[in-house]
Amino acid sequence: MLADRTGGFNYGSGTIDLQCPPGSGPEPLAGRRLHWLRCRIADTTRIRGRAAGYQHAPEIHQITAAPVGALLPAEHSTTETAELLGTSAGGPGETFALRFAPVVKLAPGETLEVQTPGGDWEPWEEMDSFADSGPEDRHFTIDLVGGVIRLGPELHDPQSGVVRRGALAPKGAALRMSRYRHGGGRIGNVAADRLITLRSAIPGVASVTNPAPARGGVDAQSVADARARAALEIRTRHRAVTAQDYEFLASDASPRVARAVRVQDGEPGVTLGIVPRIDPADRQLTIEELTPDPGLLEVVTEHLNARKIAGCPLRLAPARFRGVSVVVNLEASPRADAEEIERRVGDSLYAYLNPLIGGSATGPGTGWAFGRPLNQGELYSIVHAVAGVESVRILRVYELDLRTGERAAKPAGRQIALAPDELIASGEHIVRVARREP
Repeated sequence: MLADRTGGFNYGSGTIDLQCPPGSGPEPLAGRRLHWLRCRIADTTRIRGRAAGYQHAPEIHQITAAPVGALLPAEHSTTETAELLGTSAGGPGETFALRFAPVVKLAPGETLEVQTPGGDWEPWEEMDSFADSGPEDRHFTIDLVGGVIRLGPELHDPQSGVVRRGALAPKGAALRMSRYRHGGGRIGNVAADRLITLRSAIPGVASVTNPAPARGGVDAQSVADARARAALEIRTRHRAVTAQDYEFLASDASPRVARAVRVQDGEPGVTLGIVPRIDPADRQLTIEELTPDPGLLEVVTEHLNARKIAGCPLRLAPARFRGVSVVVNLEASPRADAEEIERRVGDSLYAYLNPLIGGSATGPGTGWAFGRPLNQGELYSIVHAVAGVESVRILRVYELDLRTGERAAKPAGRQIALAPDELIASGEHIVRVARREP
């Protein structure tokens, strides 16, 4: 439900905006195929955002339905079609630059095309590398960050002589990209209801908006991250054998994958828990954000299926999180800004108890380690590190349901133990500040 302007059928009239789930569809009844909606009266309703009980059960005299819009997928990118790249010199290792970068990962139908002597455009196949390419394989690679197309090289082997990895484009042949999209990045992660302007008018469309935040945009990999991945890149050679191979290759499948972990569930084959990348991550993260969407899981599955051992069952699922909520009562110095300290202590807790950047007391880290227990004592140092905090009167840690926000009735004690495939994630932290009398 997007909006309820009836007050739970208490106001006498009003409208309800519904978004039907993707699996809904028409059902036949009495010779007619219709979409059916069911309305049930619950024990409580919501009046102006608050739960309230009914004094009298509502009576519904009339309901009418009408479509008011459509929910369509959109991404932060611009599409280019049939872009000419130049002509081939007929040699190995040629490179061609696209007009725009960075490039969004190529989708089916987006590929390099080489013109044949007869004038037709012949599609070539994108590869991660030329390691397994033969001299007649029409393969190419693309640097998504720089927007550079590369054709197969020619290698000189002391024993076998000249070895060509990938076919050569005929000399004088024109090359083009059939279609590609450029843009993306974390700049496209905007809040809900921010995209309200059409670039050009569309007949029949009165207005547009994004009812949910735009997510999934990530920037290019940093040099430090590339160095850290280099050793695993060389060791795996894009073949999944060990649990570490699966975890690395899952992260390699898409920049939208932040972390992956092997789940010991007793089932045959390999089960992986996936954590999506979120930018910015230095805040309270919702369980919806931490749940990978079906499209991302499909991309990772396809990437791993091409590299795993034949016959090995593969299962992907969202990673498991243990929600925690910290309640802190502290005393600040007499001249301290209580509101500012409250904000900074909250920010420090959200950053430290974070599955993507948490676990480091000296600033943003690489994320809370899978299976690492949470000790209550380490949170004292996080709170005391905030300038202006003089003493901590009360510090309690509660386990919490990340979906409902419901906090456990009793504190968790001095330590919260995690399973090997679990991560810590913050619920709402409560910070109360009192200034010491001078």
